[in-house]
Amino acid sequence: AGFNQNFVRTVDSSNVAAGTLTITNPINTAPTTIEIDPEMAAEVAWLTRRIIFEAELDGPSQLHGGHLIIYFTPGIAQRLEGVEIRSFGQQGNHGRYPIHFHMSGNVRGSVVRKNVIRSSKQRCVIIHGSNEVMVEDNVTYDTVGHCYGVEDGAETDNTFQGNLGVYNKRPSRGIGGTDSQASIFWITNTKNHFIGNVAVGIIGYWFELNREVGGLSATLPENKGIRPLYLPLYTFDNNTGHSCRTGIQTYGPGWFNSDDKVFEGLKSYRNNQGFFMHGTANLKIQNGFFADNGISLTSYGNQIKPNIIASSTFIGIPERYRGTKCASGMTGIHFGLESLKTQIHIHDTFFSGFGNMTAGCQTNGVALRQGGDSNHLRPPHVMPIVSNLTFDTNMVYAFDIKLASKLFDRNIFFEDPDGGMNPSGNPGFFINGIPSDHMTIFLENGACSVFPGSSYAQFCENICLRKLVVWGAHKMVVKSDNDPTKIIAIERNVFSNRYWHNNIELILPAGNFNVDFIDPESGQIVIPGDDDITYSFGTAPHCTSHISSES
Repeated sequence: AGFNQNFVRTVDSSNVAAGTLTITNPINTAPTTIEIDPEMAAEVAWLTRRIIFEAELDGPSQLHGGHLIIYFTPGIAQRLEGVEIRSFGQQGNHGRYPIHFHMSGNVRGSVVRKNVIRSSKQRCVIIHGSNEVMVEDNVTYDTVGHCYGVEDGAETDNTFQGNLGVYNKRPSRGIGGTDSQASIFWITNTKNHFIGNVAVGIIGYWFELNREVGGLSATLPENKGIRPLYLPLYTFDNNTGHSCRTGIQTYGPGWFNSDDKVFEGLKSYRNNQGFFMHGTANLKIQNGFFADNGISLTSYGNQIKPNIIASSTFIGIPERYRGTKCASGMTGIHFGLESLKTQIHIHDTFFSGFGNMTAGCQTNGVALRQGGDSNHLRPPHVMPIVSNLTFDTNMVYAFDIKLASKLFDRNIFFEDPDGGMNPSGNPGFFINGIPSDHMTIFLENGACSVFPGSSYAQFCENICLRKLVVWGAHKMVVKSDNDPTKIIAIERNVFSNRYWHNNIELILPAGNFNVDFIDPESGQIVIPGDDDITYSFGTAPHCTSHISSES
């Protein structure tokens, strides 16, 4: 379901004891209930209150409604509870929102609770230059631009808890900034608390963390030196983003803080993109639930320290739809090539429903897909670090490589340390299968084969591989001491990162090897000096019989 698939109905009667409602104009497509699926049940919300603030839209256009502003009230607790606000907000005018705390500083004890905002012309509940506001159990529907949010990036210690936002649109008149991308929860400072919220819109949750505070808050001396991009996280627990273009994103420009930060119990389902993670460091998603997304999580171009997925679930097609819906094109985790410091870690995580069980489906989905890279990345690059991954019976759809011109000559290899991704249960390595000669030349014939369900990945069962990176060499001829017929000549800019041409990468099995260095002009073997050539090994794999400096 998309974010614009929602229904408004009038309740004719209710039966509290039975827990039922009788409505006019019944909904033809029955919504998902908790009994059907407790993880992905549809939300039901009252859209009326007894106290109503409604604008008549008598301004210069139908985009010009009323607005409610709490203006410069430092130290004074404010309370707004149980009100229905219709057609508020003045599109194109700064600061004209349905509920707006404006430059009020610390307003500890302030509460915005159990209100409804409908047909907003611009935003919903905006905390601007104000701290310690509780925004709880509110409902927004049919709104424009960012909805719930902190505006300048200086706002702290606010709590957004148990709120629901459904169906937001892009504005036709902008106020600058990023409202044209329209998130339900707009997070410009992470020193706030987000607990148990639900977002159904264009973007569910957007961490738009800039390098400095903006707006009027930037003029205050106490905000000098605050850099939202580097701030720690207070709380982000049990939040849900579903039926969005993007459920959650930490990009624009990213999130570089190196402190530990945890998204606990995040749910992201039925989105085009479940989670877009880019330019982000040291984020842990724990006990997450991802299902029925086009791509559940994309991770590439991250920073400083690795991000971690732990104890989470990724589902392609939910079980109840597996006879009627194709998993074609669905991806669990889509990742790029990264350095060891920034590549994603995936532990104790379950994948299900990426293989097609429906007749007539042309292609399958895939649990883990390598695709794309970071053009600025200096090698060596690594694949995700994984452990204790489990799959349903369709584990043959565990891994694939997306063919791209940037990848055809890359040394892509990915260890399955415990055989959890291999139908036979034996450990081994996935490798880039197009081309693969430079990665299989030193293996026995038939050691690697196309992985079932994969387009471009091969699997080398019971093989132990490790990367060797050599700097300073222009051309090398590598020969196996055990089998002199196994030999390969490699030049500096072949089978390595095409954006940095100062190294040669080799993926080698256990064994002993002889290396000759070749002068690029004469073609003769040369003996380089100690300072001319340097080398290093990639991280040791889990398998024990791997190459080392003694090989």
